[in-house]
Amino acid sequence: MFILDTPTPFKIKKFDTLSDKDREPSEKHGLQLYFCDGDLPAHMIGMLDPALPTVVYAPGDKAKQGSLEGMDTEIVTSAGSKMGVVSWAEESTGYTLTIDYGMGAKSNIVLEDCKVSGLKWKAKPGSVEVKRLIVESPNATEKIIGKVGVLKSTKVSITLLPPVVVQGELGAPAPAPAKPKAPKSPKGGEASKAALDASGKNPFAQGTPEAALAGSTPH
Repeated sequence: MFILDTPTPFKIKKFDTLSDKDREPSEKHGLQLYFCDGDLPAHMIGMLDPALPTVVYAPGDKAKQGSLEGMDTEIVTSAGSKMGVVSWAEESTGYTLTIDYGMGAKSNIVLEDCKVSGLKWKAKPGSVEVKRLIVESPNATEKIIGKVGVLKSTKVSITLLPPVVVQGELGAPAPAPAKPKAPKSPKGGEASKAALDASGKNPFAQGTPEAALAGSTPH
């Protein structure tokens, strides 16, 4: 998952407006922005895949670097060099893109429900160069499109945040099992059946009706 949670400089290479043919005048446009020339710390490559940092980078030789400022602490491995420019085939949705317009927070361009795709990157000593990043929003007003037009081909600071997962949406605990109900006490004729069920013996005399009459006491 690609995340930029702190303002990061990128260049707006170009942008396209996306509109349906039957779009009503009051409806918002779609807007597709192409960013490039981003430079991220080497460790951030791990947000794409946890295994990437150890494949692409190796610790630099601190003994050779000494204490000089600006020296890279990570070097690109042989495998990382052979990878060249990597096209990362992944699309994510629900992002919020914020572009610093340079006139205070209230002037920032904020686009919600964005799709992020088309990422291309290349490993460099100590950093990851983002060659391309495409962000598409379905909710761009005419005003926003005009402001983006002013910023085309310039470097701007952006943040790109994934959707917030509300607690309980994912991994919600299973409902507690219902408590077993206590058995009801048998009533009336049910007591005889309960006694039979419990002991396996009929508490009443067995036999035919004639046997029952023979055992009765005459008046």
